[in-house]
Order: sequence, then structure tokens, then C-alpha cells
Amino acid sequence: MVDLAGAMRAALESYRLHVRFFRFVQHRKVLDFFGRGVPDCNWTVLVAHGVCEEGIRKIRFEAVDQVDGDWEAPMGWVDTNFDLTPANIPDLATGARGGLLSLACGSGTKEFADAFLAAGYQRYIGPTTESGYYNADAALLFSLAFFYYALAGDRDYAPRIYSDEEAAERAAEIDSEFGFGPGAFRCFTRES
Repeated sequence: MVDLAGAMRAALESYRLHVRFFRFVQHRKVLDFFGRGVPDCNWTVLVAHGVCEEGIRKIRFEAVDQVDGDWEAPMGWVDTNFDLTPANIPDLATGARGGLLSLACGSGTKEFADAFLAAGYQRYIGPTTESGYYNADAALLFSLAFFYYALAGDRDYAPRIYSDEEAAERAAEIDSEFGFGPGAFRCFTRES
């Protein structure tokens, strides 16, 4: 996942975007990111795993946690998962704004969209297929195409300007024959 995030960051910076990269290593850092209010930006991109356990879809961050609560201690750290679910997102994601693009498998559901929109995001995009899986290379391809179209108005001689919804539709059309490709992504807004 870090490779994908790094590649995406480099590409988006080549679009002349200011990119802030937050790598979640500690459980509490994930809580801090969402709980203290998402940074002031137009878009937040989550690069994480998507899992389905006991019928519940989750956006999973692999992190470590301090079992003793002593954040300065060199010992006592354990591997853990931090899961975002439609049920816990409204309580965890405070001060959300702008758009959220999730690259986690299976996170493009109405339930995730409703939860993130209720938390304050204006737009939500995520991949969904019947199986929940999509090709990871499609994440980078969709993301770059989405921002390419969304930023069309900033280019000289832009043939037209696309809304975020139109940009997502155009990006999803790339390699449309491949069922696990960019076509897996769906865009939701407060009005949809």
C-alpha cells in the first residue's frame, strides 16, 4: 500500500497539487487524523485494504498499538488493525469536508458513502464490485484519471470543465471491458 501511496503522491504533485502524506503507523495516529478534524483540503485519499468479515465491510489500516498506553516505551507495541466501518465512521470522522476517495476494496458501497457523507464530506468515491475485489493497478489508473479530468479547468485550452461526478464517470470508463478495473469506482454526493 505504501508503494501505491508514494506513486500516487508523485503523480499528483506532477499535476502541481500540494499533497500531504500521512502514513498511519500507530493506532492512535489514525484516530488523531479523523478525530481532530481532517486537514483543510479539497480531497482526502485513503490508501488502505478493504476486507469483509462476518458480512461487514471494513476499510482496514494495519498499525501498531501500545498495550500499556506508554507511547514513549520502546517495548509493548503489538500489531493491530484499525477498521473503519459504516457504523463507526460518523463518530470517528469529525470535521470532515471536501471529497474522500477510498481505494479500499469493496468500499464503494452506499453504506460507506452514507457514513462518510454524514460525517461531513461533500463527495465520496470508492470501488465496488460484486466480489468486493478489484485490481490494485486500477486504483492508480482511476485516481490519476479522476484528478486529470477534475483539474481540466486549470489547463490551458481545456476542451471543457468537468464536475467531480463527471470526472469520476470519465475515469471509470478507462478499460471498461475489464470487470475489476477502473469501472469499479462509484461517485456519491449528498444529492445522490
